[in-house]
Amino acid sequence: MLSISSSFEAMGTLMVATMCALPILLLIIRMVVKGRQSKVPSLKEIDPAILKVGGTTKKLTACNDEGVDVIVVGSGLGGLTSASLLSKAGYKVMVLEQHDVAGGCTHTFEDGGFEFDVGLHYIGGGLDLFLSPMRRMWAAASDGQLAWTKSDPDYDICYNSSTDQAIPFNQNPWVSDRNVLAAFKDTPGAKQALYQYHIQELFGVLVSVVAMGLKVLPPFLTRIIWVFFDPIWRRFGTPSVATVLDRCGMGKGGPLAKLGGALVYLYGDYGTNPARAPWWLHSLVSTHYYGGAFFPTGGSSSIAKTMVAAITRNGGHVFVRTPVSEIVLENGRAVGVKAKGVTVRAKVAVISDAGFRNTFGTSDAPGKQLVDPVVGEAQRALLQGSNKNGGAPDKVGAALCMVYLFVGLDKSDEELGIKARNVWALKDFDHDAAFHSFNELDLVSSTADLELDDPDGAPTIPKMEDLPAVFLGSASAKDGDWPRRNPGKSAMTVLVPVKAEWFDRWDGTKIKNRGDEYKAYKSAWKELMLEALYKHWPETKGHVVYTDVATPLSNNFYLNSTRGEVYGLEHTVERYDGVDAMVALHPQTAVPGLYMTGQDVLCVGIVSALTSGFLTTARVSYKAIFYAALEMIGS
Repeated sequence: MLSISSSFEAMGTLMVATMCALPILLLIIRMVVKGRQSKVPSLKEIDPAILKVGGTTKKLTACNDEGVDVIVVGSGLGGLTSASLLSKAGYKVMVLEQHDVAGGCTHTFEDGGFEFDVGLHYIGGGLDLFLSPMRRMWAAASDGQLAWTKSDPDYDICYNSSTDQAIPFNQNPWVSDRNVLAAFKDTPGAKQALYQYHIQELFGVLVSVVAMGLKVLPPFLTRIIWVFFDPIWRRFGTPSVATVLDRCGMGKGGPLAKLGGALVYLYGDYGTNPARAPWWLHSLVSTHYYGGAFFPTGGSSSIAKTMVAAITRNGGHVFVRTPVSEIVLENGRAVGVKAKGVTVRAKVAVISDAGFRNTFGTSDAPGKQLVDPVVGEAQRALLQGSNKNGGAPDKVGAALCMVYLFVGLDKSDEELGIKARNVWALKDFDHDAAFHSFNELDLVSSTADLELDDPDGAPTIPKMEDLPAVFLGSASAKDGDWPRRNPGKSAMTVLVPVKAEWFDRWDGTKIKNRGDEYKAYKSAWKELMLEALYKHWPETKGHVVYTDVATPLSNNFYLNSTRGEVYGLEHTVERYDGVDAMVALHPQTAVPGLYMTGQDVLCVGIVSALTSGFLTTARVSYKAIFYAALEMIGS
């Protein structure tokens, strides 16, 4: 009895000692991390020129001679995150970017005296909360130099164009629910349906966290665990959004169908209509904004600046205008890349941030892949099915395309009364019908045989009521540092979905030299999108002094997409249907030495790309992810 009593006393003493030591240990980690971060140049001290360092054959040869541990193909957020974390763990990292500025979708451009953000419109994640995991991940990747500006409490306005009904979605989800119920106050059963929706939303988030977390493990372990997880995934993860809405009593054709349409208004964030989009993805995206929306202070390029600075500060290199033509393989293993005719070898790993389609190939752009198709076929077939004889279409295609309108205004947001919020102007609340009508549009067949620059050769443009959705937002209103950098000005962006085939006529022409016909076609899109801007922000009329239109061809040139896609692979149920699909998009590929990162690894979005960078780092180096975890704890 005495022995047992002594054992319990020892255990109790150990528990008390641990409880006392843990806060001290956390405090020490925080002091060390904050001390190191305080010595790092702040965002304002970082020279923007580091985003535009060109690669030359001489530089590549010199780096190869010095030795490179990890080569990252592409400078999107996933690639920069992995490169930053690995470089801080002592690896010599080289990032190679085909565009003339690093950052991928987080880069900005300046023209006509205005600054525009091209791919980041808002993110969530509770970045103003001390314990927010997202805030800590951003801090670990950027050496704590990123700051965030919170958007208006009503960060999104859901607008039904057929009824002129506007529903604000608030940083407080209870307020959002109240606004939604007020909009459907005369609809019996709305409150109970909304309750069921949130229950399903919770399950969707939980299974998505598990599924995505499995990608931190080696692929063989992912397969083993998936045997037990698959039934849960199929019940709560991969049913379509439309299927789950039906479970909640908001199915198509029912009395609550419009309520369901209002709740999934932001399907444009992942670019797939409810009948084809998986439920887990919608759950993750919609709950992501609980607590509000945020924008990087200093513009989206501040993300790339802080990460590129971290890479170069630790002995790495980020070169732009350096397209990779091939991932070099030896005995089936990735050992380096070929760029500008120079072979650069990687001692540890090659990480592709070029997307699954560019890395392993696609049926609608054959021959463009970076990996030898014979070697990469096993990885590709996991997602797309076997296509050794060619000709078969991909099971998972490219995400939707968009046309962007960038607008410069001659007055500040404060003077014009523009708030830090977005407007989702929807055709109506039947998103599947809206997308079906959109997909049936034929704007090309009548002009397809006409020669380029024929006065009647350009496709027509749709009417505003033909578009399933229009997105409008102001980066300048969301950025707390904008007034300092651009006094007396503001900038807005309008986005609409389009089909790549509408622009195929000019495929193969050169950027900024596609002919008068193309300019006229862009001008027609400009007028259509200005119509939307003036409707939702009438105060901007008379103050537009700059406009520019970007098309799917712009995306192909600047972001190296294959069909102008803005979200990489399409976010359909098939993309996530089963363990083969999940392993196909695993950070660790079937090709030894080759890893993937970026939004194709997880799903659409800036935060997804950031997270993929951490997952890829974990698969490349346990040491690097351990250091990253310590920095997260201390941030």
